[in-house]
Amino acid sequence: LMASAALAQAQYPERPPFPSCGPNETKFDVKNDKNLPPAAQPEAGKALVYFIQDNSEFTSYPRPTTRVGVDGGWVGATHGDSFFYFSVDPGEHNICASWQAWNGIPPGRVMGAAHFNAAPGKVYFFAAKNFYRAEFHRPPIMHFVRMPSDEGRFASGKYSFSTFREKH
Repeated sequence: LMASAALAQAQYPERPPFPSCGPNETKFDVKNDKNLPPAAQPEAGKALVYFIQDNSEFTSYPRPTTRVGVDGGWVGATHGDSFFYFSVDPGEHNICASWQAWNGIPPGRVMGAAHFNAAPGKVYFFAAKNFYRAEFHRPPIMHFVRMPSDEGRFASGKYSFSTFREKH
């Protein structure tokens, strides 16, 4: 076990978190529901952001839990092939996705970030596309991407809806 932790530290050196993320110590419990909520509409004067976790190229279990941060604070988390959505005020925002921890990899070692300008009434889609195949003997990676709206609507319609709560 100690060797595993040392190997994880060697493969994943300490890197500073993206400023858009929250503290690495924050963890979430996530539950997924196959019953999808009705399509969300942006609140008046706000933009709506969908976050999708896509593990279609991730062949190991358990799957990672992915935390989502905006402008320096966590807004939620997903686990497995799932999604959730949240509102943001109009203007420029920084968004990040970061694994909470997985299979000996400490939190914040697998992450991605993006910048976007939110317009009132608009809907934005972002995805963490996780890749890992144990047989390739390579570290897991995350591609964090902004998705076109048609692709985002399709993906959110086929995945589970995540609900979450911060662990204390």
